[in-house]
Amino acid sequence: MGDFMVGRILRSQRTISTVTNLTA
Repeated sequence: MGDFMVGRILRSQRTISTVTNLTA
């Protein structure tokens, strides 16, 4: 359960980072 949450957070950060790069 904990690992799942961590993986979900990392995936969210990665998506946000990609969107930020595309926007910038």
